[in-house]
Amino acid sequence: MAHWAKLRVHELSAFFALQREKMPHYSTWSWVLGPSVEPGEVEAILGHFFLTATKASAPARASVHLARDGKTLRGTIPLGQTRGVHLLAIYPPSQGVVLAQMRVEEKSNEITHAPILLRQLDLRGVIVTGDAMFAQRAVSLQIVQAHGDYLWTVKDNQEGLREEIEVLFQPHRPRPGTSALPTDFQMARTVEKGHGRLETRTLTTSSLLAGYSTWPELAQVFKVESQRTDALGRTETEVRYGVTSLPAHVASPHRLLA
Repeated sequence: MAHWAKLRVHELSAFFALQREKMPHYSTWSWVLGPSVEPGEVEAILGHFFLTATKASAPARASVHLARDGKTLRGTIPLGQTRGVHLLAIYPPSQGVVLAQMRVEEKSNEITHAPILLRQLDLRGVIVTGDAMFAQRAVSLQIVQAHGDYLWTVKDNQEGLREEIEVLFQPHRPRPGTSALPTDFQMARTVEKGHGRLETRTLTTSSLLAGYSTWPELAQVFKVESQRTDALGRTETEVRYGVTSLPAHVASPHRLLA
């Protein structure tokens, strides 16, 4: 707050009709606000303000993208310990504004805090993304019931789900005298060059598991294959899988890849 005010000393001095163009010292901000302001209330008010500013009154489905991520604050790990102040935040990646965040206590994890954090936000028209840690059935159902959508990457933390997707995208060789199995695969690809390497991402989608998998409100699954080639010509390949409640007519492969 002190830094923000210092950058706007001319505007704030004129607005408050100050005799001198000077902002309070950093320690003064802490001394005044510390005992009188509840951080959680301030974060809730600011989160509501920024979310309202970025959303239309009746937003279209998946028109707002919010990401969830947890980070340990730099410089907060005590000497001899392995964990400092760890925060779980929800933010729009394109704007970098934190809409809501919670401190994750040492004896808990981000998964238990995620449902509480989501209840603080209006999820209508929102697509919530996150890594494989957040691919939880209860959280996915909570988001859809709040008229939002989810998009998660999937690893082995969800038994059976990753295997279902992996088998679906494996190439099937038809037996002699039989035809190939019908598929609805759609693809999108991007090629990026920078930092001395060439990266190609290919995303393949399918809706075939929507009526088969028991994952709540599942509409599409996808496979992302990334190939990175460095300046020496060495290539490495990474394959990831994911799930989303967004149907194909709302989110094309190009949209999901973006």
